[in-house]
Amino acid sequence: MKKLTLTLAVCGMLFATSCKKETPKPEEETMEVAPPPAPAEMEADTNSDMAKLEADVKAAEKSLEEAKAKGDKAAEKLAQEAVDKAKAAWETAKTKTVEAAQDVKDAANKAAEDVKAGTEKAKEDAKNAMDKLKK
Repeated sequence: MKKLTLTLAVCGMLFATSCKKETPKPEEETMEVAPPPAPAEMEADTNSDMAKLEADVKAAEKSLEEAKAKGDKAAEKLAQEAVDKAKAAWETAKTKTVEAAQDVKDAANKAAEDVKAGTEKAKEDAKNAMDKLKK
């Protein structure tokens, strides 16, 4: 009887220790976020372009005033066309700048939302892993 009990105890110990409880380690996910364009660089380019266009408008208006002062109808007509083109270019650039700024803002908001979603997912995954470890 002793031999049988001893044999069963040894077999039970072997059985209990042979099963390893392995918990899978959660894999760390890394998110790569592309950096947004540098605002200082964009602003410098935009400011220089806008300043150039504004200077063109002022020069065209000055030419128009000179043509009116001389009374030359052909020169006045050409100067008026130049003023109109310069103003149209300035307005177009201004509109595109506003649109680009809005696009950058939208992209930044989307990136922020993506980062928040990734953070929440990582937080939930970590919580799930902790719950599994506790069980």
